[in-house]
This record gives sequence, C-alpha cells and structure tokens, in this order.
Amino acid sequence: MTGNVSCSTGTDTADAPEREHSFLTGGEDSCDQVGLIIPAASSEPTPGSIGGTVWRDLNRDGLRGDGDSPLAGIHVYLLDAAGERVPGYEAVTDEQGAYMFERLTLGTYGVQFEPAQRSGFTTPDVDDPTPASDGSVVDSDASTDPDRLGRSTATVTLTAEAPDRRHLDAGVLPERAWLAAMPHTGLGTWTIICLGAGLLALLAGAVVLLHRR
Repeated sequence: MTGNVSCSTGTDTADAPEREHSFLTGGEDSCDQVGLIIPAASSEPTPGSIGGTVWRDLNRDGLRGDGDSPLAGIHVYLLDAAGERVPGYEAVTDEQGAYMFERLTLGTYGVQFEPAQRSGFTTPDVDDPTPASDGSVVDSDASTDPDRLGRSTATVTLTAEAPDRRHLDAGVLPERAWLAAMPHTGLGTWTIICLGAGLLALLAGAVVLLHRR
C-alpha cells in the first residue's frame, strides 16, 4: 500500500530478520503483494439465441391471447439469411409451446414451423407495424403462402448489442374434422361415394341371399 509507513522494505531485515518478507515464515505485512495473471479479454464471439412460442389460435384472430393454448410437439427449423435450413438446428416445442435455438453466431436468421396435423396457420402479422423485422410480440409470424408455408415472415438480425430474440411465433388454427382436413381434390367426396356404393352392394347381396332361401 503506497505511503504506508508501517511497510517493511528489503533493507529492514538486517536488524529485524523477523520482518523479512516471506509468506512461508509469516513475516508478510500490508505491503506484500502477490502477482496475478489477468487474462486478456476473450476473443470468443458473443453467442446469440432465437426463440418463440407456437400456440393454438382458438378464436382465429391471429393474436396470442389469454384464451389460446400452447401447442407442444411442433418441429421448428432454423434458417440462414438465404432462407436455407441450418444443419443441426432443429427444435421441438415443449408443453408450453416454446422452442429455443441457442449459441448462435451473430447474424441474420429466420425459422420455419412444421404444419400441425389437420390444421393451418392463422393469419400472420396481425397488427404488426413492421412485419419484416417482427415488430409485435403477440402476432403469428408463420406464412400461410403455399410456397412459403410455415416460414417466418420476419427475419431477425442478432447483434452484439441485441443478441437475443424471443418472439418468432406461430399461431395454429383449431384442428379440422377428419374429412374436412382432406385435400380439396374431390378425395373426400369420392370416399363418401365409395363407402355408399359398398353399403349398397352389401345390401343387394343380402337381398339376393334372402330370395334364394
């Protein structure tokens, strides 16, 4: 401690050997110091993260509200700035409908949500002032465009100042009935026709058997 008059120096040990500076003999005083190695600032880049929620939009308003419910088991894929899937980055929503990608290199990303069975995505970007950068935390960001189905309408850029984004979300409409969920190719109609024809054939066969008796 600079200026401390009680400090011993290397010259005082001739007439006071007990004041020799040594941590081994217990002769240290308030001026004794221990050298420390102070590591240089880490060169490892700041990791970023992206997360969000998938929910069932029960009232179909495109906004996540108190009456809506989380949706578990939905696969989510991380996309790079070019819209390609980043290898090894796949998440599955938990019981709270949440997913998370962590330890990401800073940069620009999007996500893609896997469609739920017998369900479509709700209207995206409702009341969002800046859809391209996700300016709302309660809207759905999953595209309903058949060519971009489930891809986030927003892309986010992770920076050292803002390395985390938590609201790339997806709203999923209520589950459709089994027949209503069939593709609109006439398959549902043909199924009903075939079932009806089969029943008629069975009835006709039964009538023939009864007449033979």
